[in-house]
Amino acid sequence: MLLMMVFGSVHAFSVFLIPMETHYQASRSSVSLIYSLALVSLTLAVFLGHRFYGLVRPNIFVLVYCSLAVLGLLIAALSKYLIVTYLGFGVIFGFANGLAYGFSLHICAQTNPNNKGLVIGLITASYALGPILAPWPLSKLIESFGVSGGLVGFALAVLVIMPMTAFAYQISGAQIILVNDDVDNIDRIHSDIAIEKKPKSKQLILLLWISYGLAVTAGLMSIGHATGIAEQGGVMTNLIIIAPIVIAVFNMIGSFLGGWMIDHFQPRTCLCILPIVSAMSLLALSFLLADQSILIGLAIVGFIYGAIIAAYPAVIAALFGKVDSIRIYGLIFTAWGVAGFLGPWLAGIFYDSHGHYSFALLIAAIAGIMSAITAYFALKEINL
Repeated sequence: MLLMMVFGSVHAFSVFLIPMETHYQASRSSVSLIYSLALVSLTLAVFLGHRFYGLVRPNIFVLVYCSLAVLGLLIAALSKYLIVTYLGFGVIFGFANGLAYGFSLHICAQTNPNNKGLVIGLITASYALGPILAPWPLSKLIESFGVSGGLVGFALAVLVIMPMTAFAYQISGAQIILVNDDVDNIDRIHSDIAIEKKPKSKQLILLLWISYGLAVTAGLMSIGHATGIAEQGGVMTNLIIIAPIVIAVFNMIGSFLGGWMIDHFQPRTCLCILPIVSAMSLLALSFLLADQSILIGLAIVGFIYGAIIAAYPAVIAALFGKVDSIRIYGLIFTAWGVAGFLGPWLAGIFYDSHGHYSFALLIAAIAGIMSAITAYFALKEINL
């Protein structure tokens, strides 16, 4: 949880948005691409993670990906060119972030098999805590030392947390399981849908991939452009910095409750209702809300996003078991990467073209509605 808090600060990127435009003399869409690339790299790491998780002991693995994260942040901090920042922050730091996120989710779920939803909710909630705490110190560092100062401060936070988390893994004795055994079959709600046993599993995975990607589009778009959306909505200048914090706070609450909901309610109902509520909020953001009331809409979007990113891994773990779910979640998580790349980047393009976010928010609302429809049909056949 402590580790996730620091790495989750990547989603406070919107505090860098306007300063980086000035620093690099670049457009909003060009700067947004840094965040989008980080999300793509993060996704790639989650997708490929099962190939790396077992190479070394967990405490050593922490040191590896934390060191990689520090390297990426320092490359970006020392860069005078936007393309180098794409490499440092977008590619290297993003990949390290994905290794940290995926590994933390799976090792905690495996070591708490009777409370998967709860522990996944705790992990995703801790990840959301980062962008609650990070915007103020990062903005102060940027104000005092420029963009480079903010990135160096981020790197120092990773350096501080690195030995602490490595020690925690060492004394816990936790290990990640990457090989199937007979016990794993007991962990399935519907063992007959295991990908190796039924061709229909491929259809199920595809539908979950589509519904997940559509569901997270709104949240990722809002997180990446929180300060910009607040500025467009007429939020007072001294309150604009609150926008990413509001999203992050409700993201954290939603993350905790999302995992809990899957443990206590029908998953199909949860995966259908959540994106519809998000869509309604996005429509309000696009057409109705203004001034400080726009923060309410961002809060709802943040809450739903948090619930969704906790609900899906819990559902996947229940469907496919503790070992197969590692690989299958990595595959489905690529939808998050596609949404993470397209959502913030396209929002930046729409802003550059029209001077506002209304059209981008409308597209995200439609995506939420389509997610609910897809999730309904994905889980209807297995009555989950």
